[in-house]
Amino acid sequence: MDGKTGQDLRSGGGRGPRRTRRLLGARATAALEALDHIGALLGLDAGWVVRSATPGLERLIGSPYETAVGRSLRALLAPATADAIIAALAEAVQAGNPAPVAGALVDERPVLLVPLPIRGPSAEIYVLITDLVIDVDALAIRRATAEVFRARLLEIEEQLAEAGLLFEIEDDIATSLDLAEVLPRVAEHAARLCRAQRVAVELLDPESGELRLSAVSGYPGPGEAPAPGAGGSLAGRAVSTGVPVEAADTGAEYHRYAGGEDARFGAALAVPVIAEGESLGALVFCRRAAQPFSESEVRRAQQLAHRAALAIRNARRHTGLTRQVVELREAQAQAVRAEKLAALGRLAAGAAHEINNPLAAIVGNAELLLRRELLPAGGAERVERILHSAYRVARIVKQLLSFVRAQPLELAPTDVTRVLRDVVADRKRDAELEGVRFLDELEPLPSMQADAAQLGQVFANILDNALDAVGEQPNPEHRVIRLASRARGQRVEIRVENTGPPIADAVLPNIFDPFFTTKGVGRGAGLGLSVCEGIVAAHGGRIRAENTAAGVVLVIELPLDARGEAAPPAEPAQPIAIA
Repeated sequence: MDGKTGQDLRSGGGRGPRRTRRLLGARATAALEALDHIGALLGLDAGWVVRSATPGLERLIGSPYETAVGRSLRALLAPATADAIIAALAEAVQAGNPAPVAGALVDERPVLLVPLPIRGPSAEIYVLITDLVIDVDALAIRRATAEVFRARLLEIEEQLAEAGLLFEIEDDIATSLDLAEVLPRVAEHAARLCRAQRVAVELLDPESGELRLSAVSGYPGPGEAPAPGAGGSLAGRAVSTGVPVEAADTGAEYHRYAGGEDARFGAALAVPVIAEGESLGALVFCRRAAQPFSESEVRRAQQLAHRAALAIRNARRHTGLTRQVVELREAQAQAVRAEKLAALGRLAAGAAHEINNPLAAIVGNAELLLRRELLPAGGAERVERILHSAYRVARIVKQLLSFVRAQPLELAPTDVTRVLRDVVADRKRDAELEGVRFLDELEPLPSMQADAAQLGQVFANILDNALDAVGEQPNPEHRVIRLASRARGQRVEIRVENTGPPIADAVLPNIFDPFFTTKGVGRGAGLGLSVCEGIVAAHGGRIRAENTAAGVVLVIELPLDARGEAAPPAEPAQPIAIA
């Protein structure tokens, strides 16, 4: 306890005389007011060092009473008799004898020192020191003064413990900026702080203005269901009035706080949660006994609500800032991508022409060689490999042009199943050479508005990837590509599943990114799935990849009424036509 304890004692800790009278009684108040005229009350530790004092000491020593705190009692007494006085006081304390001890202060002023039989949180010995010659045994004020001082010390000690607990709670709820962690902590701390069996956190939804039950002490989070009749509930009244609201004999409104228990609460208190003048919600304290909440409990609830409001505001601001950072990064990435695409478009336009011309010559001559009957042994196979590689280069060029120059959709009634089977037929020979089997589980689908050519490109890219994936299986019996389809309301779903190795979880979200590939150098440009995603999105659908127990599946969902919202028309590309 610091040197201001005496002043706090006389003023009631800033709460005024009314607080002191209510707490301690009229008799104690009279003693408190008379104490300064009689002398002073000292609190000393076991080494006889002054730990607290009342303002009346100033009249006795001629200097501010705070200067005595922290000094030895010997420094206040006449040097010649100081040791004898302290020895007599120690003997009286040891014997439990409250008899006064005569002594003198430094200025030789005679005083009486009376040990008092009280204990406090900040000192072990309390001594009344007075310069009045009085019959201490007949002095009723001695006991009244002890009562005042001890009660005040206990009140201050309680306030210090309360402040310490609130600081610990504030530190705990401030360690996280995630509301999912902050709100349950607030509820649990509130239940202990105010001796409530259940504490609920009701937060205002910024959009709907409804109170939503966001956390309850004692069991896992209740979800985000709106409070029934939030405007007229206890929490709603606290939010609307901005002051604590208390109710007794609570009814069904509070059953949802019971966590499945068959419990009825006898008293409830709702305290508004306000930050910077904005109502964020309310804390609702429920107890089973029909016992009103005390003034100190209401005060603690308000202090906790204030700290909770700061934590909630900070968590929401952090969430908002995080969202803005994510959006800013996405916008920056889009800007960088747009610039890259612009540069790539200029490069692709020139590269396509330069590549397609010699590629057309290679393909044409290779096809002529295959038509000849007299080829050296193994020559036909080598020419087929040349054609296969040329077709692959042509597809890469076509993908590059499709990516940088999105084509407008040409919608027409389309049999999607037929388109997929046609693409499979084109790859049947390559699949047989690699020992790959196709399992056709396609169901008939309704005719839909789609661009058959661009959907064919989607299926071609997906099947090419599937063929590469299953080719990694060492056992040819395990090289399987399964095709399935079904109608789901106004949408159709096409699944292409392969038995290749699964895609790493860290990689899976990136497989549709442009130029991202898991294949080795020279085996892929990383554009195929990106082109697929763009074409499917233009049809109003979506595409996703998933790992399964058997391998990897690509799922395409398309609406039956595709609107054809393609990218803005661009100059059509002129890749070579290769059968």
